[in-house]
Amino acid sequence: MLRKGLLLISILCLASCTVRTNLGGYVKSQAQTEARSQSVEVYGANEIFSYNTRFLGQVESDFCQNERFAELPSKSQLQRTLKAKAQKLGGNGIVYGQCKTGRFYTGCDKYMSCEGSVYFIEF
Repeated sequence: MLRKGLLLISILCLASCTVRTNLGGYVKSQAQTEARSQSVEVYGANEIFSYNTRFLGQVESDFCQNERFAELPSKSQLQRTLKAKAQKLGGNGIVYGQCKTGRFYTGCDKYMSCEGSVYFIEF
C-alpha cells in the first residue's frame, strides 16, 4: 500500500513538472498592451487640431474569427490595442477612425477591424 502511494505521488510530481503552457506569455502580452495604452489619450477629429501636434501615422488592429459560434472581441479591446500601437510609434494621442465588421472576409467567418491616427502632442 505504501509503495502504491509513493508511486502515485512520484507520477503526479513528474507530470506536474512536464506540463507547459503559454498562459504566461499571454498574460505578459496583455499587461504590456494595457500599460502602453494608459499613456495615450483619445481625442476627437476636430479637437486634435487645437493642440500643437505632429502626425506620426496610422495604426490598425484587426481580428479574424474562424469558430462559427465564438464571439468577436469588443470594440474597446481593439481600441486598447490601437492605443498600445500608438505608444510604440511614439505617440501620446490618438484619433479613432472607423471600426468595421464583416462575415466571410479573407478566410474569416467573422472579421473586425479598427483604425486610428496617431499624434505626438506637445504641451
